[in-house]
Amino acid sequence: MIVDTKDGVVLIDTGWGDWATEQIVKWVRNNLHKKVILCVSTHFHADRIGGVQTLEKMKIHAICTPLTASLAKQHGVAAPEGILPNDTTFRKGDIDFECFYPGKGHAPDNIVVWLPQQKVLFGGCLVKSLDTDDIGNLSDASLSEWPQTIQTVKNKFPDAAIIIPGHQGWSSTKSLDHTIELVEKAKK
Repeated sequence: MIVDTKDGVVLIDTGWGDWATEQIVKWVRNNLHKKVILCVSTHFHADRIGGVQTLEKMKIHAICTPLTASLAKQHGVAAPEGILPNDTTFRKGDIDFECFYPGKGHAPDNIVVWLPQQKVLFGGCLVKSLDTDDIGNLSDASLSEWPQTIQTVKNKFPDAAIIIPGHQGWSSTKSLDHTIELVEKAKK
């Protein structure tokens, strides 16, 4: 996700690899005429931190939770700086960002990012799009805890006007309920 603030752009997650991340940064520079000033990674999988080395080369600060940094290192991949508390709010430019760890789900470290002024919730891979009937990668998932984790997100952000999943479209706020349905189906 690209968040355009008055001080520059904040990325929520890198692209899926160095090339994709480089293309995103170039697009921001060429189309928004701004710099990327920060990247917040939502969990340790390659589709969320795979471009960290590119960001480092471009002198763009990338951060994540200590758990995400630890899991990335355990899996032998470059990690953002693990300085982000699980539950924290910070401001960049004119935008507030609330990072929240709701519990285990798609991954043991997945966080969501809430933009309260815009009522936008970035769910990342924890949340599945209505465009899919596939639960996706379960290699690090906790099927037993995932439904409660989604319920925690629903309770914390009941007035989300836009919910952005990690993959596919984001045209519906019903993606949280859809995720619970997909998880329950995967348990069978």
